[in-house]
Amino acid sequence: MAQHKYPSPLVVGLALFSMFFGSGNLIFPLMLGAKYEGYFYICALGFTITAVLLPTLGIMAMLPAQGHYEKLFEQLLPKRISRWFFFIALVAWIPLGSGPRCVLLAYASIKTYIPTLPHIWIFSLFFLAIVYFSLINRHRVIDFLGKILTPILLITIFAMIISSLITGGSLEIPEESPGKIFLNSLVDGYYTQDLIAAIFFSSALVTMIYKNTGSMRTALQKTWQGGLIAVALLALLYGALMASSAIHGEELAGLSGEQLVSKLAHITLGSTFGGISSVAVSLACLTTEIALVLVFADFLTEHLPHKHSRQACLLITLALIFLMSLLPFEGIMAVVAPAMQAIYPILFLLVLRTLWRARKSLAH
Repeated sequence: MAQHKYPSPLVVGLALFSMFFGSGNLIFPLMLGAKYEGYFYICALGFTITAVLLPTLGIMAMLPAQGHYEKLFEQLLPKRISRWFFFIALVAWIPLGSGPRCVLLAYASIKTYIPTLPHIWIFSLFFLAIVYFSLINRHRVIDFLGKILTPILLITIFAMIISSLITGGSLEIPEESPGKIFLNSLVDGYYTQDLIAAIFFSSALVTMIYKNTGSMRTALQKTWQGGLIAVALLALLYGALMASSAIHGEELAGLSGEQLVSKLAHITLGSTFGGISSVAVSLACLTTEIALVLVFADFLTEHLPHKHSRQACLLITLALIFLMSLLPFEGIMAVVAPAMQAIYPILFLLVLRTLWRARKSLAH
């Protein structure tokens, strides 16, 4: 009898973290820190509620559903309405939002150090081709993300943060009231889209671990333990990123979101080692893109009216992301912002109701 390989909670946690930590998770903390400087800790508190606490609840809600997001709300919404809600949320999250945003951020970061980089459409084709070939062997995705890409990503980001804190200056107190800053940071936490991510990424992890181990109990346990590691890392990095950009707020003023990471690295690490930021951002965007495409392609494979192969759905997903990546960052956010403000409150209430109904089973 063949022995099943059980991934460690740390590997699962790093894999889940790499799925979460993409473009928005870098951009929005840096934007908040640079904008509000002396009140960055207030930003960190508000941002953590919507960008860390809510995803934690989303992971918890997947436990009674045994990793099946279709079952998550089956007792709360009619099946047809539930499916349409999930579809709208996924479209707003992946091909219209986070998917193209990852491409744009990776492009902007690399272009800072390689001015001769080809046009965005050429870069986007190359970037998405890497994603495609990474997903051909999907059974190796967890190990690839958890053991290789994520440690490199964390090392490069922490190098930038430490250098930033060492070389930083004074903090200015903004004119806005702490209450208004707190509310603004709450809303910006929506734009990471990580409550939706928590549900679908957890579902994907449970499925992959279950197929590798043959034990649903193990799959759920490893996903929950790994989820706690992932959200703890998120909270730590959000605070550190906000502090780093707050210290250099004056030098970062007026920059667009996708330019902040490369500029901060250039300020703190210099032109030679500033290229580290390009590696960090590109890895963050690549790891998240792999997970995003995996989730959306699987959804299309299961729910399109006419049966399509998984490879066809994968190509459809990549094509949609490619088209949206040709828009500027502000254009993408003009679509994502109103969608998230409508979807998030509904999803949050449904998650809370699911957890309330399952409170006895979760207690055991």
